[in-house]
Amino acid sequence: MTNYWRTDGEPEIAQPCYFFPLQELRSEEVCWDEQRRDGTVGRRTEATRHEPPFDARAVGACLSDGELRPAIGDSNFEGTDWTSTVLRQEPTHDGNTA
Repeated sequence: MTNYWRTDGEPEIAQPCYFFPLQELRSEEVCWDEQRRDGTVGRRTEATRHEPPFDARAVGACLSDGELRPAIGDSNFEGTDWTSTVLRQEPTHDGNTA
């Protein structure tokens, strides 16, 4: 498996994905702007806690500064290629990868 990132004006960054932590959806937070009586706008938030059994998903992790963490927290993270154990390869003339 491979994780991919893109930085503006730079080539795609690829890094092997060695670990897939399981994330549980234990709560959700919704944020919105609301106009106050004095005409200013304030931010409101509301959190909802979920009860077990929790929805769960496996996410690709990355190693950064010696710390293993979910890659999806990076703003330039493009995704994980779950089907490959090697970095992306160019297609051959028949459309398959070498």
